[in-house]
Amino acid sequence: MGLFYSKKKDKRYITLKEAAALSGYSSDYVGQLIRSGKILGKRVYANPVWMTTEEELMNYLEADRANRSRRTGLGRKVADFLRSWRTGLRSELEIVKLYKGVLYFSISVSLVFSLFVFYVFSVNFDAWLSQRSQDRGELAAPIEAPVTGGAERVIDF
Repeated sequence: MGLFYSKKKDKRYITLKEAAALSGYSSDYVGQLIRSGKILGKRVYANPVWMTTEEELMNYLEADRANRSRRTGLGRKVADFLRSWRTGLRSELEIVKLYKGVLYFSISVSLVFSLFVFYVFSVNFDAWLSQRSQDRGELAAPIEAPVTGGAERVIDF
């Protein structure tokens, strides 16, 4: 059993496996919490084995529950959404595929927008040129074909 008493403060230290059983977290996550300083713990002898106290673990669990209960409405929904995204994207390949899809979509939208702007510009420019020519009286007279030698033909319908 992982029972270990500190000589200084008479605290009962527990192993990561026991801490995982008490908290519901995995032993790796409890070790990560200790290494990040969120839970006080110590290494046993020269081994890379971490130990913590049950008191420290319970303090962290209470603080974590209080922090989670403060999240309401939108904050909780956003946190749940981000958590589902993280678990959904399990490999770098899936992330690359997602970015590739977003890139192709943005290029397509940019292309369609550019064509729309070009169309609007060309229609407005054509209308502006027509208005300008009308204002100046530069409407072109209908073009008549020149008559070359001979009598004019009159065609009645």
